[in-house]
Amino acid sequence: MTTQPTWSPVDDDTADLLSLVANDQMHPRPQEEWEFFERALRFAGVADDGRINPNALRAIVRGHVAPRRIGAFTIRAKAEGLIVDTGEWVVSDDTEGRNAGRPCRVYRLVSA
Repeated sequence: MTTQPTWSPVDDDTADLLSLVANDQMHPRPQEEWEFFERALRFAGVADDGRINPNALRAIVRGHVAPRRIGAFTIRAKAEGLIVDTGEWVVSDDTEGRNAGRPCRVYRLVSA
């Protein structure tokens, strides 16, 4: 019995919702930020058999991607099949985003 949710591809309604969540007036370039986030995923996933430690990823994208978009972009990357959940967890060290001490998922980059 599995307790993990099953993710489906992004449908039109979900894509609209992700676009709304990712829209931030302080950071008006969501497409550029998404492209940076995709590059950061690939960079973070180079070592350790494609595993992406969320602490390392946040350190890379901090200052380049709006803080509220990091989670939305992670969900988008998972929905688009760029990353998959490994079932592993690490403790967040993100004091700037006030997530320190919370569990966070480790993902694996899906090979192109």
